[in-house]
Amino acid sequence: MEATIAQDVCICVDAALQALCNKPKTSLIEYAFEPFRLSICYQKTGYLDVGSDGEEEFEQLLIKDHRILSEFKYQDEDLLFIQKSDGVSLDDIKKLKYRAEHNSWSLERLSVS
Repeated sequence: MEATIAQDVCICVDAALQALCNKPKTSLIEYAFEPFRLSICYQKTGYLDVGSDGEEEFEQLLIKDHRILSEFKYQDEDLLFIQKSDGVSLDDIKKLKYRAEHNSWSLERLSVS
């Protein structure tokens, strides 16, 4: 699972840098939710993926999960910050890094309650 999450993190970093360069790829935003998705799926099923048969029901479960709703809030705030940016600056990168460090995921945030 760690390799999958690491790959998702790299995709998120790439998407953030491209957005700061005014070349956003909004379709990549979903990768920030993957660690939560994997954690919830594994907790509910014992597997990392529900397969196509249970996908719709699982998606309904996800959109009500407090961790996903929290992540939506963080994403929205980050996207607003990027939209207001005039381009890449060291200050912008430092601000995003600070936000990421303070909003970082921990086992407690990923664990299912």
